[in-house]
Amino acid sequence: MAPQPNRPSFRTFLCLWASQGLSQFGSSLSFFAISVWLVTDLYPAPEQKAALAATLSYVSLAFAIPSLALAPIAGVFADRYDKKRIMLLMDLGAALVAGLMAYLIWTEQFSIHLLLPLIAAHAAMAAFHGAAFDTAYPLLVDEAHLPRANGMMQLLGSSSAILVPAVAAGLIALTSTAFVLLLDLISFLVAVVVLAVLAVPRAEPAAVQPSKATPSLWLEVKVGMQFLLERRELLWLLSMFAGANLLMAPLGIYLPLITKFTLATDWGARGFTFQGAFALLDTLFALGSVAGGLFIASWGGLKGRRVWGVIVPLLAGGLMMIGLGLSHSLYLSAGVLFCFSFGNPVANAHSQAIWQSRTPREKQGRVFAVRRVIAQVTSPLMVAISGWLAGRVDPAFIILLFGLLLTAWATLQAFNRRIHAVDLPPAPLPVGAPVEGPAS
Repeated sequence: MAPQPNRPSFRTFLCLWASQGLSQFGSSLSFFAISVWLVTDLYPAPEQKAALAATLSYVSLAFAIPSLALAPIAGVFADRYDKKRIMLLMDLGAALVAGLMAYLIWTEQFSIHLLLPLIAAHAAMAAFHGAAFDTAYPLLVDEAHLPRANGMMQLLGSSSAILVPAVAAGLIALTSTAFVLLLDLISFLVAVVVLAVLAVPRAEPAAVQPSKATPSLWLEVKVGMQFLLERRELLWLLSMFAGANLLMAPLGIYLPLITKFTLATDWGARGFTFQGAFALLDTLFALGSVAGGLFIASWGGLKGRRVWGVIVPLLAGGLMMIGLGLSHSLYLSAGVLFCFSFGNPVANAHSQAIWQSRTPREKQGRVFAVRRVIAQVTSPLMVAISGWLAGRVDPAFIILLFGLLLTAWATLQAFNRRIHAVDLPPAPLPVGAPVEGPAS
């Protein structure tokens, strides 16, 4: 019997997940190596501290701006064109970028003026690759297994956060920064080879009236927003995440400050250095995400009332932020951070399952792109504000205050009937209504 190209295959998903996870790990190694290169090679002197801080900000912006700006367009491409081909092209492009950076560092020709456009190019390709990947793997997995697949997707970033610092530091010490970037290139090439032999199903394109011409790119981008505006329950779910991202954003910035000042007496009494204490907190923070991802991947998540799989972890996250703001104990803070990050993959996996089950396959690229921009645009805003706040208010107090706000925000959503409507079947189209096409 001939193979059925559109039949879900969890085995194919596993191959795709493992190979793309390898390339993601390689990219994480590469970015860590670039940060080390900036600190030890480009700006090694103490009097260059301000220049180093500015450069790190520029690097972050060079990645964040293309990622957010291109997300809607990348979503259109993911829906309009072959997802497998998009991923192949983007992996090849990222391999070229990694190879070029390795060559420039090896020949000592690298500079900040070359780094920023290369980072921006990598971010642009990552935006298109991510849109294609996010909408490709649901085609490989039955809906009942989507929470498990989403949990496995959450594991990719979490496991990298644990392994990358030690692996990259060891590789740089034994070899060089250029060698680490070369490994990134190899990881992308492996992903390309594996992807080339996998059968990735194609979503059926939306029906378009024959009399209408191919819609413009802008009209295609509007499809995602139009879809959300017609489904207010999804907008409420999105607003809950946007609010949570806003309130959680300062945690990554303030953790070093809390470690250095709020927890100094405790870790000093226990014989820790600042580096050791911060490494302990950072490791437990990453381990919590891995444990949460493993938990949701093995459990499979809620089969019904999935919105509670989002609300409860966010509520617990607010309580953990309160605990961190009040804590003066290193070990207690490490435990709180573990519990905080444990809930994130659980909430994200349930949210992703809701969106995947309520969004037509042929529109997921466009809808998910708009969703990503709205949910994440609040984080850079709060990151910018947090730096200003830290010089005026105790960071631990800010974490405590934001934890209270997050707890209140999640509690309100628990009683919000509109957001619970995401667990209801989508309303059918009225009789005689045309098949959904691009918004005009």
